[in-house]
Amino acid sequence: MRNKIMNITKTVVELPLEDYKADRETNLRILSALEDLKLLQGPQFLSRKEFMQKCRIASTKFHTLVKAGKMVTRKVGRMVYVPAGEVNKFFNGEFE
Repeated sequence: MRNKIMNITKTVVELPLEDYKADRETNLRILSALEDLKLLQGPQFLSRKEFMQKCRIASTKFHTLVKAGKMVTRKVGRMVYVPAGEVNKFFNGEFE
């Protein structure tokens, strides 16, 4: 297999200060909107109970998966949390 050589070209553009500030403000608004979208996608962690409800499993099955080391959990105090991505793994059959 041949190595591909990438040519990188850098371009410098001069902008008036007002245009730069306007572009910067627009970029900051876009960035803020993207961050808001991440918040709208849902929580990054689910409680143990929420996970079991979404996956429709009983606590016995939940504890079996945790004990077998097939899923990741985080314990904060008495609460057990599961990364939201574990729901997809469960339905993709990655826990079997």
